[in-house]
Amino acid sequence: MIRKFPQIAVLVVMVAGLLSTSLLAQQQQNPQERPGARQQTKPQAKVGDELTKFFATKLFLANHAEVEISQLAMKKASNEQVKQFAKMLVDEHKALNEKLTRFVPASIVKQTRDMRQSQAEPTTPRDETTTSPLTEDVADAQPPTGDPATDRTTVMRPEFETGSNEVLDKLCEISQVACQNELTATREMLNKYSGHDFDMGYLGIQIACHTQLISELKAIDGVGNDEFQKLVRSATTSVEQHLTKAETLARQLEDDTKTGSR
Repeated sequence: MIRKFPQIAVLVVMVAGLLSTSLLAQQQQNPQERPGARQQTKPQAKVGDELTKFFATKLFLANHAEVEISQLAMKKASNEQVKQFAKMLVDEHKALNEKLTRFVPASIVKQTRDMRQSQAEPTTPRDETTTSPLTEDVADAQPPTGDPATDRTTVMRPEFETGSNEVLDKLCEISQVACQNELTATREMLNKYSGHDFDMGYLGIQIACHTQLISELKAIDGVGNDEFQKLVRSATTSVEQHLTKAETLARQLEDDTKTGSR
């Protein structure tokens, strides 16, 4: 499956690259663990809250991307079981994000909700094979500067609360921009396919993304406050179930193709 869709491997690398920012955040918030460092001055509870905000933001953005891509699959998938799987992902990832909102900067929550509402409003038909709805909606909210190098990466940069940790705020900002770029690239790639090819491409992306998400969820086990950790454990169980379902559907579609070609 990955051989047929080599672009998926590129997306996996993009997602995996974000994991390095997680390690940077931990290093920034635990200076006492480095040789010769000064004693930590922040209360441990404050450090836990800041780490919770950062990792909750990453999880929130990952869920948002899952919702966006799965909504596309609900419209374009040719297999009814794939459509039902996509609907399940939309419902469950939306539900998780509602629980995460209390830990995520308000600016990020507002931007994703505004984007979802604008996409839900009736619009004139457009050719999804050549344009990205995400790019158009964001561009409408914030006029471009004319510089392609900055227009693509600054349209969703949030304003964070005064007095918050600058390092973690910057990491949240970078995570948001990276998620936007990845989501745009994924939509553009999937929109090139239709029928069985689209179904297999979508399932391949879900297998790759859910595998990576499980790795990140397990990596942050024990990080952040107790309430956030309950969500992490619950999310891990759900994501593992999603991965199993995606793998089962992909094998089923492959078997159906082999049977039909005989």
